[in-house]
Amino acid sequence: MFDFTQHVGHLASRLRRLANAGATPQAEPIPDSAQVPNSAGGFAWAADHWVRPDRFLVLGAEGGTFYVGERPLTRENATAAQTCLTNDCARVAPCVVEVGEGGRAPRQVTKCQARDGWSHRDALVVERIEAIHAIRTMTPNDTAFYLAFGNVPSTGKRILLALDVSGSMAAPVHGLPFVACREASAAMALVTASVELSYHALAFTAGPHRSLHPGYPTGLSPLPLSPRERLDDVVRRTERLPFGGTDCALPVTEALKHRQAVDAFVIYTDNETWAGDVHPAQALRAYRERTGIAAKLVVVVMASNGFGIADPADAGMLDVVGFDAATPQVISQFIA
Repeated sequence: MFDFTQHVGHLASRLRRLANAGATPQAEPIPDSAQVPNSAGGFAWAADHWVRPDRFLVLGAEGGTFYVGERPLTRENATAAQTCLTNDCARVAPCVVEVGEGGRAPRQVTKCQARDGWSHRDALVVERIEAIHAIRTMTPNDTAFYLAFGNVPSTGKRILLALDVSGSMAAPVHGLPFVACREASAAMALVTASVELSYHALAFTAGPHRSLHPGYPTGLSPLPLSPRERLDDVVRRTERLPFGGTDCALPVTEALKHRQAVDAFVIYTDNETWAGDVHPAQALRAYRERTGIAAKLVVVVMASNGFGIADPADAGMLDVVGFDAATPQVISQFIA
């Protein structure tokens, strides 16, 4: 005899999905997409082999991530770099030079002094490292920090900054053991907040939303940001937040639920999202359709892993490398 009770849960899940067309749980790939499993049990797009070396050049792989050790992470990035060299060696060299001469990598303080002395660019790199170190040493050095990221123009857009402060973001920035990824994301968000007039910030935390994994509820908490406050004050605020599961679609779904007008969602994360009932890309499309706002999504990647939650086929979504000195300007140009 057919035991129908064994299939009730599965059937109910499928019926809910049909009732909410276009919504796929993050623990499953979007139908007919090229998504692959990430390291946390969710699905995302694989980073293009030209994207991954850029992340590796800026962020490195020292210390690994919350989910992947240093050795396998380095091996994965080396394989991607080898693929690029094999396919188009002439294209690789300018990328390396751009990162090196542009002072884009946060650890770039070991470069040798030029024969004619330090350049202004070298000084900015050193200042950025000193300002980053101020996060942990509680030494206020905010002027140097903002200066190191250049002249970032205001977009005049309505921006929602969403920071992933989950457990996996407690891993250190590669090569910077004194700065956690969630602390770096707070610092990067401050750069954008310092020039924008219409923004607000939230953090992924424990909350009332159901997670696909019991014991890891998801939610959003307000995260007041002001360019007038010290970096270490913001860091302490993020450390006090209750960590839950990571659902990078929540900022979009909650904005839609509360009819909040947003021109751009900027999410700072390691891309290891897994807990939600809908993928961020699907949530953004639903937001656009129901509000009539051509909202954009920027994902600031804080780890050199091989995943992305921005749909590479959607021109209104963008993955950028976190803690890259050029990132705030790239975000501004994309949103404007």
